[in-house]
Amino acid sequence: MSKQIHCLTRAIIFNHDNILLSKSQLITSEFYVLPGGHIEHGENARMALKRELWEEVGIEFKVKRFLGCLECTFNAQVTCHTHEMNFIFEAFSTESIPVHSKKLVWVSKNELPSINFQPNSLLTHIENWLRTDADLIFQSQMGV
Repeated sequence: MSKQIHCLTRAIIFNHDNILLSKSQLITSEFYVLPGGHIEHGENARMALKRELWEEVGIEFKVKRFLGCLECTFNAQVTCHTHEMNFIFEAFSTESIPVHSKKLVWVSKNELPSINFQPNSLLTHIENWLRTDADLIFQSQMGV
């Protein structure tokens, strides 16, 4: 297990009252995360999110405003790391979003508290961040 801090960028993507989630599987249980992934060296968080969404969903997304960042640590028996920084953005696509794999699912916002959504503490933060109108919170000196 790596003792490095992993930097991830993730998207909140809505379709009416549903949110797009990525299903992951550990040996013992299934859990859900926001779509996205690791920021690679030389990428800024927005660029990485567009790349990750293209890789996961197969269509172009527009990254809207930065919502917030959640640092979390966790204990897991099977994982590549236990400390991560999650940069959360709103995103949307003008194209129809295909949910063609077993990994992508639309989940009702009302169902989120009843599923194994990780990191779980993100649920409270998402609600608070979406209520704010601050779209200039996050700045990067890296190119877009």
